[in-house]
Amino acid sequence: MIEGPLAGLLVLDLGQYIAAPFCAKLLGDYGARVIKVEPPAGDPVRRFPPLTQGAGESALFLYLNTNKQGVTLDLENKQDKAVLRRLAARADVLVEGYPPGYLARIGLDYDHLASDNPALVMLSITPFGQTGPYASYKGPDIAMYAMSQWMNHLGEPGREPLKAGGWQAQYVAGLYGAVAVMTALSYRARGGEGQHIDLSNLEAAICVQSYPTTQYQWSGQIRARQGNMFSVMPCKDGFIGVNIAIAGEWERLCGMLAMPELLGDPRFKDRPSRTQHSQELAKRIGPWLRERTQEDLYREAQHWRIAFAKVCTPQQLLEDPQFAFREYFVEAEHPQAGRLQYPGPPVKMAEGSWALRSTAPVLGQDTEAVLQELGLRRDEIAELRRRKVI
Repeated sequence: MIEGPLAGLLVLDLGQYIAAPFCAKLLGDYGARVIKVEPPAGDPVRRFPPLTQGAGESALFLYLNTNKQGVTLDLENKQDKAVLRRLAARADVLVEGYPPGYLARIGLDYDHLASDNPALVMLSITPFGQTGPYASYKGPDIAMYAMSQWMNHLGEPGREPLKAGGWQAQYVAGLYGAVAVMTALSYRARGGEGQHIDLSNLEAAICVQSYPTTQYQWSGQIRARQGNMFSVMPCKDGFIGVNIAIAGEWERLCGMLAMPELLGDPRFKDRPSRTQHSQELAKRIGPWLRERTQEDLYREAQHWRIAFAKVCTPQQLLEDPQFAFREYFVEAEHPQAGRLQYPGPPVKMAEGSWALRSTAPVLGQDTEAVLQELGLRRDEIAELRRRKVI
């Protein structure tokens, strides 16, 4: 297999949950050697439902931790901390998501690790950053949505704000973390030293939702919740997404619907009017949509040059001919969970840039091999085994 562009980099992943492990996964996907360091009980995400049948492996953990080796260490133990410091002395990057101050308390913060390895790039991902009045606060994903004003413009007019689906704020933080690490490595390659990167999950979420803040400063207006904006409608076998924004699309939609009378209705004369009267509009065209399948509507809309999209289920994604043609989903065999399909590269680059080189590690599967690589004696390894660290 062709090595990826990050081959030769050693990354230590001390992250748990989503943001930090996702960051480390991205680096591993492009060739870095990633060693995931977990407590003996494992990353809590290992126990997140849904669990794979039979093996009891978390589907989320299986996705977030591909292309990683697995090591278990108890960072509260003196011997294990010494092992971690030896690993960090060899590493290019360390990614972690512990609360601010925790690693300093146990002697594994950046200042301690950089004294052994000045070239180390260390990324800390926390809800609110390492400093400030909120630094010690916990920050679940809903707090990131709420405090970044992401939720403020999601939902129906006059109703309470809604949370976006999934853990998008966590993935955004992980993605920005990977960009920050690569930027720091580029700086180091040009003669600089390592550095400690302080990434606030909240600030990353604000960054991708910055337009309403700019709009407010420019106009004094707060972006209102606009609901569906006549954008998601039920059809015969699911839902279809509709976006009528460009000049001429409304006229073409009326032609596709064979409802020319809608063009003369003042309630639907422009986009703000259609948004205001979206329920009335849905009543008019809803029966027509419910007689047709997603695929029928998708193909018909292409003929009329209208932006329709199928609201896909996971099954539809895995079976979609577009992804099959581009060979996006890749299969791999996990020793416990069996054969699964995983999302592939987010961008197309030179051959060999991205690869699914290994599935997520079984808890502690590489601990002994990594310790031998560090030169630990047999009696030291035996002691770790006695304490059930390995």
